[in-house]
Parts: sequence; C-alpha cells; structure tokens
Amino acid sequence: MDRNAPCPCGSEKKFKKCHGAAVPPEAAALPAAARAEWLRGDVVLQRQKRVGQELLDWAEKKLTAEWIDKSLDAWGMKEDEDVDEGVADLFTTWSLFNYEPAALGKTVAAAWLDDAAGKRADADTRALVSAALRSPLGLWEVETVEAGVGATITDRLSNTTCFVHEPDLTHDLGPGEFVLAYVIEADGVRVFSGLHADTLVIVDAKELLADVCADAGVSAAPIPADLQRDPAWQVRLARRFSETAEASYGDDAGDDAGEDTGPIAPD
Repeated sequence: MDRNAPCPCGSEKKFKKCHGAAVPPEAAALPAAARAEWLRGDVVLQRQKRVGQELLDWAEKKLTAEWIDKSLDAWGMKEDEDVDEGVADLFTTWSLFNYEPAALGKTVAAAWLDDAAGKRADADTRALVSAALRSPLGLWEVETVEAGVGATITDRLSNTTCFVHEPDLTHDLGPGEFVLAYVIEADGVRVFSGLHADTLVIVDAKELLADVCADAGVSAAPIPADLQRDPAWQVRLARRFSETAEASYGDDAGDDAGEDTGPIAPD
C-alpha cells in the first residue's frame, strides 16, 4: 500500500508513521519482495481488527445487545455460562460471519454490506468482509513456522495448504500442532480470521479428525465443503475441539466445552 496513506488500523496517522513503522527484526531481514508481502499482511490484520469492531458496533446499534444473547443461545451456551476467553475470538467471527439473526435473515456481515454503512466502505474493506463470509472452519495442522513472519498450515478437513501471515502467533506455534480456525485471503495474503486459543497435539487431533470424517459419512478427508460452511456444524466442531483440549490439558485449556455434543454431522 501507499506508505503515505492512512493506516488501516483507524488511527488517522499515515501508515509509515503507524503500523508501517513497527517492523520486527525478522521481517526487516527479509528480502524486499518478502518484506513487502509481510507489510501487506500486517495491513490486512489491522484492517481486520478495525472492521470486526465496526461490525460489532453496527450490529448492536441495529439489533440492540439482544443479538449477542441470541447468538450465544445458538452457540449452545447455557443461561449462566460465559464464553471462555479461549474460544472468544472464534465465537466472535462465527457470530458476525456465519450466524444469521432472525431479525436480519442473513449474517451480520452480509447485512452490513447491503446497508449504507457497508456501501460507504472502501473496496479493500468490502473485499475483506466478503472473503470472511466465504471462509470455512478448518482443522489446521502446522507444517512449518517462520518466527515473526507466519506459518505454513494444512487444513486436514479439506486437504488445503497455505501460508498464513501471523507474526505474533508464530512464537506460540510449533510444527505438528493443530489449530481450529477460519482463514481468509485478502490483498494476496492469508491470515487467521477467527482462532481457537487452544492447540491439539497430533495424536488427539487425528482422533478428532477420524470422528469428524465418520460423522460426515466419509472414510477420510476431504469432507463436503458445504459442511465446513454450515454454522450449526461449526458450533459442534468448536465444542468438540474444546472438549478434546480440556481432556488433554485440563485447567490449562478453555472450559467452554459444555455438554457432550455428540456427532457433528448436520442435523
């Protein structure tokens, strides 16, 4: 992007004076082309944070705060439960881009695009929202990690491999770990759009994968693409992932597993 353009984080500063200046040593050491890609990825991440907050604010104004309660109900939360911070990021993405409030008849993101607020947005913002609307939920195995840059990951549900730009997260991930996440592509780079905070080791992930495939009626991946985009199926997968992590790590994992979810094939 133009380094003199406004930073996409919404600070109203020039990009070169804001996030464009905050380049870590790992990125600074990259060849010019790779460094330019790193900067594009950082722009997408900052834009994504800003847009997510804009959508939350728009939904609360349009639907009042009750829409969150209804989305929590659809997520399967009990009345006295709170969303565990380990699954909060994943839930937020699901509630904005996959859950359809009855009052809208479509997702919050899709309704925002059709609203005056969305129509006023710039092309890059609209493209990012559209990409998130098309994103399936994946069970991603970490293949390789470039510290401070990103990671090569493979979705074991669709057998799709890509490189995600996630500088901060690379310090917490290692090859062979599995994450549950939405991944979007914007401006030629991929980033996580919503991520479960826990990870699974390969043994537990393979067992979960086998259960998912069996419930989907297939002997092995890939599973049907429309299943990965089904909101109710995504909820069941998220809760099964939480249960598996909690069983493996106990108090170190999120406690949002809730009740036994049973099979995760569509109703």
